[in-house]
Amino acid sequence: MRIPVAARRVLAAAAVAQVALGPTALAQTFESEFIVGMPPLEPSPTVQGAFRWQQAGVDFGSYDRIMLDRVQFVLADDSRSRAIDPAQLAAVGAALIEQIHEAMEPEYPVVERAGPGVVRLRLAITDIRVEAVEARKPARGIFGFTPGGLALNALSAAAADETDLSSARIEAEAIDAASGARIGIFVDPEPAKHGSAEKSWESLQQAFAFYASRLRMRFDREHGR
Repeated sequence: MRIPVAARRVLAAAAVAQVALGPTALAQTFESEFIVGMPPLEPSPTVQGAFRWQQAGVDFGSYDRIMLDRVQFVLADDSRSRAIDPAQLAAVGAALIEQIHEAMEPEYPVVERAGPGVVRLRLAITDIRVEAVEARKPARGIFGFTPGGLALNALSAAAADETDLSSARIEAEAIDAASGARIGIFVDPEPAKHGSAEKSWESLQQAFAFYASRLRMRFDREHGR
């Protein structure tokens, strides 16, 4: 296909600008109630549609263990209701964290104590909206779930709470656990594209499994595996 001269000039100009300005030419800013002092992010080279920031000069190959904070859930400012069952969210968070355990261990252990070689991951699902519902059906208590069906039942129960995930995004912050210094940020404004077509708690769980696989690939690459 022959490209018109005008189009070739535009493409050439864009290429020159990207070379001259570097990643900042494509940088995007996000406001966050989870990550304080969010810097401009550049497009992720490994996750389509996502954005990242990395601290210059950090040797990511020096990390071989992971410390995981509990997943945080942040409601959008315009959420019609602020009421959401904390027990269900705790179960959903545990189901999401399990995706990282399965992808990383035993080669890269998940630990509970900070120290050299440990990267701490802070994770959040933000911009969640909850619809105001006058009368909710009683939900099955979280302690009524069998261990084998815990994740699926918790996700299904949370979905019944009239949560709107149409604008939900996933945010992550990587911190050197020994020094407390921030070394990386990851934001995906459209996490459902890595799961089922409809934005739901199930699709977010599928997205977490996808991110965990990419995290494992990054660790393997940094350690020459």
